[in-house]
Amino acid sequence: MDKAVDTVTRDAEDRRNSLLQIRYATGSHGFGNVDKPSLTDDRDDLDLDDITRDLTALSDACAGIAAVCKTQFRFIDAIKSMELSVEPGKAPQNEEETELLEACHQRLGFIAQLLQGIESKVMYTNASAQGQIQTV
Repeated sequence: MDKAVDTVTRDAEDRRNSLLQIRYATGSHGFGNVDKPSLTDDRDDLDLDDITRDLTALSDACAGIAAVCKTQFRFIDAIKSMELSVEPGKAPQNEEETELLEACHQRLGFIAQLLQGIESKVMYTNASAQGQIQTV
């Protein structure tokens, strides 16, 4: 599960960077940083078909990342429900088992928080890409 979360985190960040590159290319990045190239003065060189295709692919990728996050949430819920369905006699028998169970709960909670952060980043990236599509 850690590997899946790591992969989806990197993918979400890559998509955000792709959007930023498109925004630099179109001059709509909104930053006053002159170190980055901006084509605001020479927009005739922009290939709007390529930019639109890239933005559409970006929106599709965001939808895929959101779907992966939802799948991971369902996996977390399934793990939690398995614990709830444990027979009464199978509950933690000692302090070590109880601590292990608590550590698992904390880990699952941490992963759920990471997934929520990824979902937020992807929602922002997708909304921003949609804004770019409308602008282009």
